[in-house]
Amino acid sequence: MPPSDLPSQNEFQFPRNMKPEELNNVYRFGSHILPIFQPYMISIQDVKPDGNCGFRSVAVGLGFDENKWAFIRQQLLQELDFHADMWRYVFNSYDPGSYDVLRNSINWQQIAPAPSEHWMFMPHTGLVIAKKFDVIVHLISNQGAQTIFPLWISANAT
Repeated sequence: MPPSDLPSQNEFQFPRNMKPEELNNVYRFGSHILPIFQPYMISIQDVKPDGNCGFRSVAVGLGFDENKWAFIRQQLLQELDFHADMWRYVFNSYDPGSYDVLRNSINWQQIAPAPSEHWMFMPHTGLVIAKKFDVIVHLISNQGAQTIFPLWISANAT
């Protein structure tokens, strides 16, 4: 069959232009991705599952190596600290104490695997990620899917 007649997607509906290692991840994780998202996936990268995996995933999504997870945590802490009054209002207004829980969950810089209290606290962390990196965060979990937009645009945005 000529290449132009070949289907453009594999049986998971993912595009066929994936690298071999990414295609292996499609076979491993493809059935966990909602069918509506499958045509838009061009890569699936499995990151190290060490309690920093959420932050590793953010690093990869932003174009960094997954080993930049500590940089991501540092940037998020800077965001929380620089705009502490605002973030306290956002989080504590509907869940008292959640700002401190969130800040503690992000505050981990050790080389050892992160214990569960330092795992990514979603969707709260997603709001901070969206604001800090000016991105839209899409959370896909067994409980459903959520899209998180930056709450406001900085004065420097054009």
